[in-house]
Amino acid sequence: MDSVSPCSKRKTFYWRVLFPMKEAGCIGLTIPDKPTSKNQKYPLLRANESA
Repeated sequence: MDSVSPCSKRKTFYWRVLFPMKEAGCIGLTIPDKPTSKNQKYPLLRANESA
């Protein structure tokens, strides 16, 4: 399964993939005080429909 993941380490995956998505407003955090918690979930946020 390691070959499927774009990053081999969880911390690397957070900073390269999840953090930019969080900053862009695409995902949220269920535990905002602990962004790298093993119990963290990343729910998708609804897109702005201004068009």
